[in-house]
Amino acid sequence: MRPRAAYLSAVAAAAVALSATAFAAAPAQAATSKGWKVVKTVKSTGIFWDTAASSWWNAWAVGGPGAWRWNGHTWAKVAIPSSSHQPSEVSTSGTGNTWVLNPKDATPLRRWSKGKWSAAAAAHGAGVQHIGAAGARQVWASGDGFLRHYDGSAWSDKKLPGDVTIAGIDVNHYNDVWAVGYRKTSDGNDQPYAMHWNGSAWTTTPVPEYHVGEPDWNVASLRSVAFVGTNDVYAAGDVEIGENVYSPVLVHWNGTKWSKVSVPKAVHPAYGVNGIAPVGGGGTWYSWDARHIERRTPSGTWTDYKVTTPSGAPTLYGITHIPGTKSSLTVGRSPSGAVIMLGK
Repeated sequence: MRPRAAYLSAVAAAAVALSATAFAAAPAQAATSKGWKVVKTVKSTGIFWDTAASSWWNAWAVGGPGAWRWNGHTWAKVAIPSSSHQPSEVSTSGTGNTWVLNPKDATPLRRWSKGKWSAAAAAHGAGVQHIGAAGARQVWASGDGFLRHYDGSAWSDKKLPGDVTIAGIDVNHYNDVWAVGYRKTSDGNDQPYAMHWNGSAWTTTPVPEYHVGEPDWNVASLRSVAFVGTNDVYAAGDVEIGENVYSPVLVHWNGTKWSKVSVPKAVHPAYGVNGIAPVGGGGTWYSWDARHIERRTPSGTWTDYKVTTPSGAPTLYGITHIPGTKSSLTVGRSPSGAVIMLGK
């Protein structure tokens, strides 16, 4: 869903390290549970649904409070023209190429570049539910029954099998893209599904099925995918094992196949998955249960973070890594308003 950019130069990386204190304190609130702290609260009844970053100097949070951008020094709202609905997703590959999705708006897809918005063709925004940007000439979008590609001048569609729904897109490079979701099986249930783009074609890659509890309740889906490396990819989701009762789904791609990854007992079935993202320095963040974020090291060790804020426990949604740093962002809502949090 969010692209990974090339790592910064040594000089830029040093600047990132010096700037880290500013991010964590602009505007700062009391530190929350170890590893995560609030960096912005917007007094609003809305929720931040998604977040994306291409570097320390370009991070975004979108949702009910609108679109907000971090420029390396401060968070500021970026007004979206003629928008009457809240954006649900954001994807960015750089300061000149950020795409915001607003499915219910008359102009669902907009691109931020050089300090202003431009609208994608409405006909090609209609029905889009998820987006992933690799560059100004490489954007992917998905909706019911299709994957849509923008090459900088025109859109083209790839029709999906009738039993497939895409729920998440992540871009590592213009020739390395994953789209994940679910497929309808012959017994009427859903099972995880994944497709890979190699620069010229999409290939379906088999994903292990999940059968937990009563057969009639096995509705499994992948909802988020994240690149740790080219052949080191994780996809997260959940399987509904009862009415509003979920079991975690986590799979790993090693360049050849997908395999199941065990998840700790701390990930309990009250809610579903919110997202997965790389950890700076190695490993993954696994956001689950609205208030818990699990950190998994490359060796497979898990640490549970029960995230809170000065005003109480937040409900969390999007999560992303900030390329070139050891920091990550998660967004959602706290009792005092929409919230953006920084973690390491």
